[in-house]
Amino acid sequence: LEEQLGGKRGIRNLRIGTFHSICHSLLKEAGEEFTLADEDTVLEIVRECGEELGIKEKPGKLRQAISLWKTREAGDREALKTDMDFPVDQLVRIYEARLSSLSALDFDDLLLKALEKAEEGGKPFPYILVDEFQDISPLQYELIRAWHRGGREIFIIGDPDQAIYGFRGAAAGSFDRFCQEEETEIIRLRKNYRS
Repeated sequence: LEEQLGGKRGIRNLRIGTFHSICHSLLKEAGEEFTLADEDTVLEIVRECGEELGIKEKPGKLRQAISLWKTREAGDREALKTDMDFPVDQLVRIYEARLSSLSALDFDDLLLKALEKAEEGGKPFPYILVDEFQDISPLQYELIRAWHRGGREIFIIGDPDQAIYGFRGAAAGSFDRFCQEEETEIIRLRKNYRS
């Protein structure tokens, strides 16, 4: 396998990881200076922002609303504004200002910042493989598209019927969107290979 991948050098050139770990390393390699805010810090900032706006919701719910806001497309953000009992757009604005004052990013910001870099002309990945494609958010979809622009091959794996993370912003419709935007060959596994 090592020879097929181009020897040790070829293996070193592989970039394997989660969206967040890959984005973190790409940003650090690009010389970005930031601290990654841990979940306790994020929840404390969210709590303070909620208090400032007089919002009575628990920090966990506010944190989820902020994450959905950041990972959705603009049209879906408008719908989110009407779905919430509090001004989520104002909450996001104050929250982002607090993070910025600490030179910190949260996990969603890692993806947003990496997308900015990719759209500014970052080097594409020649080959991309994405597993569990049904669980990606619209933001992750845009990252994949930006990383692939100018690349050679992209291979996605997943099962639209297994999409269970809509509450976290996953968009199972990504399969249909991908097939409309890319020339695709679909391979369906009709047997259960796990058992």
